[in-house]
Amino acid sequence: MPKQHKSILSGSALCFFAMLILLLCPCHAACAQEQSTIRVATLKNFPPQYSLTEKGTPTGFAVDIINQVAKLANLTPEYLLFANWNEAQQALKDGTVDVIPNMGITPRRKRFAAFTAPVETLPVSIFTRATDHSINSLQDLKGKKVAVAKLNVGYVLLKDRKDIELIIAATASEAIMLLLSGQTDALVFPRPVIESLARKSRISDRFKVAGTPLEEISRGIATSKDNPELRNRLDRAVRHLVATDRYRELYSKWYGSPEPFWTAGRLYIASGMALAIFLGSLFLMRDQSLASFNKDLEQRIKERTELLEVSEKNTRLLFEKSFLGIAEHRIVYDHEGQATDYTIINVNPAFYKILEIEEETAINRKASDLYGTDEAPFLAEYVTAVEMNRPKELEREFEPLEKTFRIFVYSHKPGCFVTLFEDITQRRTHERKAKEQEQFIKSLLSAIPIPVFYKDRDGRYMGCNKAFTEMIGPSSEEIAGKTVFDLAPAKTAKIYHQKDMELLANPAHQRYESEIITKDGTTRPVIFAKDVFYDQHGEAVGLIGAFMDITDRRVAELALQKSEEKYRQLFTELSRAHEELNQYAYVVSHDLKSPLRAISNYSTFITEDMAEVEMPKQVSGHLKGLSKAVTQCVELVDDLLELSQIGRTNTELIEIDVNNILVDIVESLKLPHSTTISIAEDIPPVAANPVMLRQIFANLINNAIKFNNSPQQSVELTGQVLPDSRVEIVVRDNGIGIAEQYHQQIFKVFQRLHTQEEYEGSGIGLAIVKKSAEVMDGSIQLKSTPGQGSVFMITLPSASSLSKQSETPERKNE
Repeated sequence: MPKQHKSILSGSALCFFAMLILLLCPCHAACAQEQSTIRVATLKNFPPQYSLTEKGTPTGFAVDIINQVAKLANLTPEYLLFANWNEAQQALKDGTVDVIPNMGITPRRKRFAAFTAPVETLPVSIFTRATDHSINSLQDLKGKKVAVAKLNVGYVLLKDRKDIELIIAATASEAIMLLLSGQTDALVFPRPVIESLARKSRISDRFKVAGTPLEEISRGIATSKDNPELRNRLDRAVRHLVATDRYRELYSKWYGSPEPFWTAGRLYIASGMALAIFLGSLFLMRDQSLASFNKDLEQRIKERTELLEVSEKNTRLLFEKSFLGIAEHRIVYDHEGQATDYTIINVNPAFYKILEIEEETAINRKASDLYGTDEAPFLAEYVTAVEMNRPKELEREFEPLEKTFRIFVYSHKPGCFVTLFEDITQRRTHERKAKEQEQFIKSLLSAIPIPVFYKDRDGRYMGCNKAFTEMIGPSSEEIAGKTVFDLAPAKTAKIYHQKDMELLANPAHQRYESEIITKDGTTRPVIFAKDVFYDQHGEAVGLIGAFMDITDRRVAELALQKSEEKYRQLFTELSRAHEELNQYAYVVSHDLKSPLRAISNYSTFITEDMAEVEMPKQVSGHLKGLSKAVTQCVELVDDLLELSQIGRTNTELIEIDVNNILVDIVESLKLPHSTTISIAEDIPPVAANPVMLRQIFANLINNAIKFNNSPQQSVELTGQVLPDSRVEIVVRDNGIGIAEQYHQQIFKVFQRLHTQEEYEGSGIGLAIVKKSAEVMDGSIQLKSTPGQGSVFMITLPSASSLSKQSETPERKNE
């Protein structure tokens, strides 16, 4: 086949395989997604990440990267310019932009932004002038002037150092000029950026990197935490891009490739020098003497000897000052060539300190003798390292010393070996305790009957307990690394995620009601309770939450609501019936008084008309009985009317001086000489209705006199303030007393313990007393024994309660 045809077939095959790769490429799936526009924040001047062309359009490494990533993710970038990082970050927080490309990934920024995989990782280094050898580490910056760029990582690293004078430059280029001009002693900045600018300006030989990098900073594409879908879409594209040649081209474009040492100019110079040396050597060799050669050889031997002495000195210093225990050993063999022990040849001071052995007691002693064991510790493993001539690392517990060691062993010459070791007993103890504590927490979480879960700062689940698995479905292992968007519908997941981010942004106990979907697909109402947890530096690193199913509570609340409605309806009906009954009692009592009054008048008229006529005794007796019955009926009707009116008319409570009321009542009574009523002068004022208060004490004092057969009748009235600030007024008499079984009965209407012939009365007086006390938010109690008198205790609100009730709602809330 002609070569031309082979070439065409090869090209076709390559095209076919390229199309196949594109179809199978992970980014093809991203391209299949709906194309949309994203708003990208760019800085005006932050080379090589951001800058502007002459036409004012954004360019730079970050811009090229986001163009390629957007293309892979099937997105169209729309650029918005900002003066500095602060403005760009605020725009991301406000939702003005969707993306900030190539922003440094820091814990502070992770609080408000989600990042893709790193686009680049840069070492942060110290730069000094090429002739300055005084600075080799971060400690050497003490008392120096150091250039940093505004808000760059160098500024963040050094801003709290009080012993360094920071000179803040607007750009990296300005910071370089500050260093080269001598205005600063050093410059701290990401290394590739400075080296790229130096190569472009051809000043790479003017300064150098001092010491090792201070830190590494990774840059990634930042998105809002509220848009995980966009972040995941960009992340897939980033991971694909950095593995391609296109990424390497872009990196070289903006950071440049390292300049090769053997440039054309240097090759010409080196060739000329080599030729000159060669020609010169031809002339010199014929005249060179053996004495000169020996002198040169002696000088070289001297130099090598000095180097060996310095090396030995440094090695000895390292040996003496090392915090690791170091020991040199020689294996002891028996006559059959079997290793039986090893002798300690040399040790450093740390050997004695770590093993807590008396100094100068180990040299030339066998290990079994030194440690007091039947066999030399770890003999078989040391022998293997020697015979195999292969270094070995061990972690072993040594029971005689009750310590655990990490040991590195190697053979430096036949039959001998060196061990370097450290005591890790305390570390192992801490690790064991941490593991035990971790197991305890896991067991505790598993035993908790309510679902518990915990997440990291980005809202990814770290684990859950058994109750969570039983209700939701996934186990702790299955849920790890997932988000709520993987477990719940998008609408519900968005609410969960928003609540999580609010909690992490403002750490505080969070509690709210929501809904969850169980593994069987049912929706249940729950109460969430969440809080954050912190690392050793006090930084919030995640959250832990629990939720409780409140379905039963909701059912109970609904049932209670229905019951309340039912009881409210019953109460309304009962109140209406009670009102109608009171009205009926009032009407009946009022209407009965007219015929009773007529009967009383007619009885009086008959008696007066028959006064001059001698009536039969039987007729006279009937008329007296009729008059007495009518009087009792009128009293009964009056008492019923009075009882029905309690609570119907004005019941306003006012401050009342009880002593004045009692004195008025006593003065209105016609007391026999055998009756004594004493009133204490210190009865506290009460909050009461004056009419009802007078009814209470008039009834009680009248009863105390009426039901009293003592030759000397006495009634005592006292009062006191109770612990609950209410006022108790006591009416004590020496009357006939009341049996205990009647203490409740006597307060009911028409409940009499005696006949009319024994004691007059309607049987309603104490009912009036009880109802009046209760209407005024009071109560009445009785203590009595037959033949020993009675004690009635009336409890009423104190006068001070009126001032509390008069407080306005605003005043109460102050």
